[in-house]
Formats: sequence, C-alpha cells, structure tokens
Amino acid sequence: MNGPALPMPYAGPPLGQGLFELWERVGKVRYRVFYTFDGGRVVVLLYAAVKDQRVLEADIALARRRLKDYVGRR
Repeated sequence: MNGPALPMPYAGPPLGQGLFELWERVGKVRYRVFYTFDGGRVVVLLYAAVKDQRVLEADIALARRRLKDYVGRR
C-alpha cells in the first residue's frame, strides 16, 4: 500500500481537507511530516517537525495554512 492509503504505523489517520501525516524514525529521533497530493502523483511537503509525545495544534495549523497557500497558487 502507498499513497493516501499508507497504513499505521507509517502514517497517521488523514487530517482532512487533503492533509496527511507521515511518521518516520531516524535513530532515536521521531519526525512528523505533513504532506498532500497534487494530481495523485506528486507529493507536496508542507511541514516537518521533531515529534513530541503529543500532536501540537500549532504544527497542524501551520501545515493547513501552507496547504491553503499552495492550492491558491496552483
């Protein structure tokens, strides 16, 4: 499986409005990558952060603003 159907533990549940979250671990550091799809083939990176114990709403809000900006400029 890949694309929007990427399962846990690799990706979180869809965040709505075309926003997705990928989880990646490099060594002991966990990263959260927010992304979207454009045309089903292109992945657009919106934001990446070191993952804490909980999801920060500010991270999701920033990714949503960047998604809105990207869609507005297409």
